[in-house]
Amino acid sequence: MGLRFKKDGPLTNQEAMMLGFKDAVAPIIEQLAILLAPLHNFLCQKIYGDFNGYSVVIIVSQIIYFLYHKNASKKKVTASHILVREESKIKEIQDSLEKEPHRFADVAKRHSVCDSASKGGALGSFSRGKMVKEFDAYCFDSATKENVLSPIIKTEFGYHLILVTKKAIA
Repeated sequence: MGLRFKKDGPLTNQEAMMLGFKDAVAPIIEQLAILLAPLHNFLCQKIYGDFNGYSVVIIVSQIIYFLYHKNASKKKVTASHILVREESKIKEIQDSLEKEPHRFADVAKRHSVCDSASKGGALGSFSRGKMVKEFDAYCFDSATKENVLSPIIKTEFGYHLILVTKKAIA
């Protein structure tokens, strides 16, 4: 038996129970019914009666995709970086920062070719997908720790040293 919607609205929790759904599944169905409510009238006009399994899978997968991407954009990091064009220069900077990591902002102001140099390399907070792929991959990697200097990251813009100062995972 497929999931059935009444012509006048989605199944209530009680109706779902009468159809044999367990107590643990009923609240999920109730939440899905709330999420599907805006689509209900349209779907009733196009498909009257039982939804086949394919329709339910397509609709639920679209809802899950939407909710995942809505929440994924809330994950943010705060970072600073130093960008230079030459690999030899970034290696020199990396060596000096390993000895004196507290000087990151000063070194960024002196050596970085990015506009953020005037702010000590500070980029502020950003969500996944806002930076180039390699930069993003480092910043959002679960192994990346706060306030630890990155290895040298090569991108289309040059060579970076990144300092993630805050990982706010919502």
